[in-house]
Amino acid sequence: MIRNNSGRLSRESLVALVASTVAVALGLYWYVWSSRFVTTDNAYVETDLSPVTSRMMGYVREVFVTESSEVKKGDHLLKLDDVDVRLELGFKQAKLKKAETDTSRAEKLASQRAVSAADLELAQATLAGIRADLEGSQLKLQFTDVVSPIDGVVAKRSAQPGQFVQPGQTLFVVVPKDRMWIIANYKENQIRLIKAGQKVEMHVDAYPGEVWTGKVDYVFPSSVASLSLMKPENSTGNFTKVVQRFPVRIVVEAKPDFPLSIGMSVEPTVIVK
Repeated sequence: MIRNNSGRLSRESLVALVASTVAVALGLYWYVWSSRFVTTDNAYVETDLSPVTSRMMGYVREVFVTESSEVKKGDHLLKLDDVDVRLELGFKQAKLKKAETDTSRAEKLASQRAVSAADLELAQATLAGIRADLEGSQLKLQFTDVVSPIDGVVAKRSAQPGQFVQPGQTLFVVVPKDRMWIIANYKENQIRLIKAGQKVEMHVDAYPGEVWTGKVDYVFPSSVASLSLMKPENSTGNFTKVVQRFPVRIVVEAKPDFPLSIGMSVEPTVIVK
């Protein structure tokens, strides 16, 4: 019995020793790993969206693109009805022609001292005003063509033929294909380790097994909560400590065979040492 008891104690001691050794090894590994790498799964792909608006009111005559259409900067996306603007332009061109004739006659008479200098100045001022008014109508005619401000892909289309639109109304949203980055929200106790220029390795949920590389661009100076439109309020006066997260912008190197899309989930790991 004693031998058995002592044998059982030896086995228990051995198991406890192995367990403690494994725990210490894991703790040491985690300490070393966390001091060299900082990771988070609270990250996503982001870019600057370019809304396309109308600078004039009017009826939509024709829409040239659909959602997912690839466009270049300056490509025509939409055409507003321009009948009224063209009529206005023709009327002002006729006024300009008459004003030019009147000014030419006034200059000729002024050289013969047949009209006063004030009459000549009035004719010249009238001509300048009509020219400026005509240029305004020519701009209005150009604004009936709505064009893409950037190279990219049409991600949203809200304009339809026959629709009446107002100035400033968003008609399309164009997403650039070559200007994407990662926004990673790290815990506040991780931010002290992250610096601009550090190398980053990333995994994207949409492409298992693929690894992206990049570098830290900058750390935002405010937390996610302080940047939100609706900040958390405390009406009771009792504050509960919550670990804050700070956004970190990461520049990513593109992989043509695996295109990134806005909103994709990413798991970036910053190599801090």
